[in-house]
Amino acid sequence: MSNYVFVLDANKTPLQPTHPSVARKLLKQRKASVFRRYPFTIILKEVKLNVVSQPIELKLDPGSKTTGVALVSNNQVIWGAELKHRGHFSYQLSVISYQLLTINYLFTGNCSLVTERGELQGYEIREYLLEKWGRNCVYCGKKDVPLEIEHIKPKSLGGSNRISNLTLACKGCNQKKGSQLIDHFLSDQPQLLQQIKTQAKQPLKDATAVNTTRWQLFNS
Repeated sequence: MSNYVFVLDANKTPLQPTHPSVARKLLKQRKASVFRRYPFTIILKEVKLNVVSQPIELKLDPGSKTTGVALVSNNQVIWGAELKHRGHFSYQLSVISYQLLTINYLFTGNCSLVTERGELQGYEIREYLLEKWGRNCVYCGKKDVPLEIEHIKPKSLGGSNRISNLTLACKGCNQKKGSQLIDHFLSDQPQLLQQIKTQAKQPLKDATAVNTTRWQLFNS
């Protein structure tokens, strides 16, 4: 079986993978070019609008020496690979467990971020915020320092625990801001103030990958 070819349109929007013969035809007609060789991906010269792609499942088949990986669409394997383990297992795997989240990434400033188990808590909130805010203090820009979850609008002034009101700050900035409104705290840095306000309302785009990926795990 030949792997299907991954396809992007001119805006780098993922489209339904296509058969290698179709990909060769598009390349020969100069309607597409090679975007990446591993995994082989082509990019079209035009933008495709209102394209509905079929759901794609990722399936894993763990074994003692290798793990099979397959992408399946409409019960058809469109791409497959085999991972060779660096060491030899002296036992067979019986179960592989993953933490699965379903994230509502289309929330507005008035909505909570939720998973299939309810509102995100503790570790999950922190990981989400680290990804969203670039793993640095939003006020001073320090990286590689302990970061604390910070309420943009202080709870003492009516601020909520919603994701849109949370960011990350180093201990120094967190204590310095205290219970001040962010408009007052950053009154001498209007550009940074506007940047934080804008980013606070934006969802984490990478969360789409969590929603669109479906895992089906098999016993070995």
